[in-house]
Amino acid sequence: MRRLDDRKEWMLFWLASCILVILALMQISWLFWNPPREQSSPDTNETEEVRSSMISPEIIYISLKGQTGFVGVPDGTGDHMTLLSESLSLMHDVLPTSILMDEEESELPLLGTVCCLELPFSLSAEAVRSEMDVPENRFPEGAFDQIWIVPARSLTEDVRICFYNTKDRSIRISSGGSYTLESNQQLLGTTVDLLRSVDSDYIWQNQAFPEVFERDGFLKAEGKASGARGQIGSFFQQDEGMTDLRMRRYGMSFFDYPDTVTEKYLEDDLLLSNEKMTVRLSPEGHLVYVETLTGDEKTETSLSEAYDAAAAFIRKDMALSSGFSWKFVGYESLGVETVFYFDYTIDGYFCPMDPMIGEKWGMSFPIIVTVYGSKVRRYERYVCAVQMKEVSQMRYDWKEMMDRCAREEIEVIEPPHLTYQMTRGQLFLVWKIVGRDQTYYYPAL
Repeated sequence: MRRLDDRKEWMLFWLASCILVILALMQISWLFWNPPREQSSPDTNETEEVRSSMISPEIIYISLKGQTGFVGVPDGTGDHMTLLSESLSLMHDVLPTSILMDEEESELPLLGTVCCLELPFSLSAEAVRSEMDVPENRFPEGAFDQIWIVPARSLTEDVRICFYNTKDRSIRISSGGSYTLESNQQLLGTTVDLLRSVDSDYIWQNQAFPEVFERDGFLKAEGKASGARGQIGSFFQQDEGMTDLRMRRYGMSFFDYPDTVTEKYLEDDLLLSNEKMTVRLSPEGHLVYVETLTGDEKTETSLSEAYDAAAAFIRKDMALSSGFSWKFVGYESLGVETVFYFDYTIDGYFCPMDPMIGEKWGMSFPIIVTVYGSKVRRYERYVCAVQMKEVSQMRYDWKEMMDRCAREEIEVIEPPHLTYQMTRGQLFLVWKIVGRDQTYYYPAL
C-alpha cells in the first residue's frame, strides 16, 4: 500500500514538473517570437513626415473669404505643424489622380476658404512630383513659390490645388478629390476652427499697393515687430581652453566605433578618420564630413529619397543640440549626386553666413549636404553658437519704410522685409529694401 502511494506521489511530481517546463517554454517562445510592438503616436509620425518634406513654408496663410482676412501661422508653432501635415496629406490624396486644368481657366482662388503655403524659394515641379509620386502628365512644369489649397466645402465641389509663381504670376491648377476625403475634412475643419479664434493680421499686398511690386505676396496689416542684436561665433570657442575638447567630442559623435578612429592635427584643424569616414573640424566652426561609399551604397534613387537621406543626417547631427532648427532652401542635381542647401536658426534666431567666412570656406549656406544615390557622401556645416541681447521693438514698421523710400525716391520692386545680417561675428537686424537699381539695408533697432 505504501509503495502505491509512493508511485502516485512520483507521478504527481513528474506531471507538475512537465507542466512547469511547458509553461516556461511557452513563456520563452512568447518573448522571443512575439515581441511587444512599439506604439508610435500619430503626432510623432506626422512630425517626421513634415520634417522630411521639401515643401517647407515659413508661414502658412489661411482665410475664409480668400480676398481679405488672412491669418499668418508662423513656422515653429503647433498650428503650423498641424496645417502643414494636413495640407501634405490632402495633396498626397488628390494629386496622383487629379486633372490639370487649362491655363485659360487658371486664376488665384481669392474667394472661399484657402490655405496658402508660402515657400522660402521657388520649388521645381520635379521636386513635388518625386515627393508626391505624381505622373508627369498630371503636374504642371516650371517652378513656383506658393501653393494654394482650396478644400472642397460640399459634395458638389472638388479640391483645388494651385501652383503659383509670384514673380511671373503664372498659375496652374490641379482639380480632384472630393468633400468626403478624410484629409479634406481635416484640413477644412482645422482651418475654420483656427480662423474662428484668431484675428486676421495679413493682407494680399496688391490690395494695398496695386501694380506696385514685381511679385505678389502678403503684407502684415499693422503693428511693429520686435528683435534683438547679438553675437555669433564658433561653438568650439565658447569657453576658453575648451576648444580642442569640444572639437574632439563633437567629431567623435559621427563614428559608431571610436576604437577604429585615428586622430591628428593639420595646423589648427582636427582630423578624425577611419577606413570609411573622415571628419575635419576647424576651431572657427567649420565641419567637413566625407564618407567613402561602396558600390551597394551608390544605388540610384529618387529626388525625394535623396532628400530624406539628407534630412535624416541633419536630424541625427543636431539630435543632441538644443534650440536648433533647420530649413530647406534649395538643391542642385548633378547627375547621380544631389546637393541640398539649408539655413538654420538657434533659439529662433536666423543664423546667416558671414560673407567673409562663406568666401573663405566656399560655403553659400550654413549647411550643405551632398547625397550620392541614397547615401550622404559629404556634409558641411558652420557649427556656430549665438548670444542675443535684450529684445526690443522696431523703430519703424514696413509702412514707414515705404514712406521713407518714397521720400528718398527709391523705386522698390518688393515690400521691405526684416532680415539678419552677420558681419565680423555681429548679428544685426535690418530692413532689406530691394530697389530697381540696387538693394538697401537700414538698421531696424
